[in-house]
Amino acid sequence: MAILAIVGFITLWLSCMLWLVLCARQFKIIKTNHPEKHNTMGEPHLTQNNTLSTNKALFNFLYRREWIELDDAGLSALGRFMRALMMLLFICFALLFLSLPFLLVRYS
Repeated sequence: MAILAIVGFITLWLSCMLWLVLCARQFKIIKTNHPEKHNTMGEPHLTQNNTLSTNKALFNFLYRREWIELDDAGLSALGRFMRALMMLLFICFALLFLSLPFLLVRYS
C-alpha cells in the first residue's frame, strides 16, 4: 500500500508540473496570437499576474471551450488536452481528499 501511495503522489506531482508548463505555453500562445482575448482574460501570467480572477478566466476558457471561437489549431489541441487534464486532476485530488480520512484511520 505504501508503494501505491508513493507512486500516486509522484504521479500527481508530475501532473501538476505538466499543468504549469502547459499553462505557461497557453498564456504565451494567447498573448501572441490573440491579444484581445488575453486582455479580456485579465492578462494572465503564470507568476506575475496570477490572481483569482485570472485563474477563474483560465478555468472558464477551458471548461467552456472558448478556444474554439479563436480558430487556432495549436490552441485548440492544447485546450482539449488541458481540459482533459484539468478534469482528471480534479477527480484525482477529490479522490485523494475523500480517501485521506480512511487512510489516516487505517495507518495510525
